[in-house]
Amino acid sequence: AAASTLVFNLANPTTQKAPLILGNNAVIANGVNGTLNVTNGFIQVSDKSFATVKAINIDDGQGFIFNTDATVGNALNLQAGGATINFNGTDGTGRLVLLSKNGAATDFNVTGSLGGNLKGIIAFNTVAVAGQLIANAGPANAVIGTNNGAGRAAGFVVSVDNGNAATIAGQVYAKDMVIQSANAGGQVNFGHIVDVGTDGTTAFKTAASKVAITQNSNFGTTDFGNLAAQITVPDTMTLTGNFTGDANNPGNTAGVITFAANGTLASASADANVAVTNNITAIEASGIGVVQLSGTHTAELRLGNAGSVFKLADGTVINGTVNQTAVVGGALAAGAITLDGSATMTGDIGNGGG
Repeated sequence: AAASTLVFNLANPTTQKAPLILGNNAVIANGVNGTLNVTNGFIQVSDKSFATVKAINIDDGQGFIFNTDATVGNALNLQAGGATINFNGTDGTGRLVLLSKNGAATDFNVTGSLGGNLKGIIAFNTVAVAGQLIANAGPANAVIGTNNGAGRAAGFVVSVDNGNAATIAGQVYAKDMVIQSANAGGQVNFGHIVDVGTDGTTAFKTAASKVAITQNSNFGTTDFGNLAAQITVPDTMTLTGNFTGDANNPGNTAGVITFAANGTLASASADANVAVTNNITAIEASGIGVVQLSGTHTAELRLGNAGSVFKLADGTVINGTVNQTAVVGGALAAGAITLDGSATMTGDIGNGGG
């Protein structure tokens, strides 16, 4: 078949919340010869054949939404066989939305990666049912963006709900990241590196969620948004960022960072005057191991095991209490705090949480 182009340039533009929906009867044939351009509006498709289109091009401020029946194995393959999803324009605001469809958890298998060159906002939504966003080449390969510099996507938005987890099995490089849960208890599992870059941000929104990382990760300037959100860090890993409980109201305290065993919490800022944590609820050492801290922190330190240790680098400042409130999902224990030089601790030290 000859090459053909389908253009969506709606006279009355639609939005992500109210898109133009193409039902199950809208099917693409010979997609390998086709181009689909979204120049004005948000388009939502219901048939998996749209994933076969050779090139999907999304302009600034416009969007394309996959809400399709999965293939065998509940998988939808994106960018397979040389197909590409591209973000045109200059400001990087075109959106690709991946909805895990109600009734069947969906695996979005991606050949190559989505977004890059500081363009493209990719939204992964598992509010209806759990889903996975997977790098076909394996989790040690990028699925969002390509690197933590100019290769980042403009944004990555993960929307979850209690019981409907989002799992990202690939590296994530996006300048601005949003984690939002429709109700408290949503879970986001990152299977490899997450890195927003030197000027990147992370924001928690809507309701409290839990984020689990598996590799060294950089969340950049992070706002917990006055939500009881939690980031968990596995053994030997480093979490980098500058974490604030509520950027809009400095009087609020929110957010917990929990280390499973050994680990490091590091600043993402080259400026030593920028606090690593600012009015977050707590930093937790929940297991046997040494958690290394440096810089300035306004947070409670919690020890959850007799073998838990906080090791404070020379000059560390802790504006907060120690062991006043039980660790999330557990109890306090008489661990230890060690100093590599001098440190300042302003709050009470004691086993107040039981």
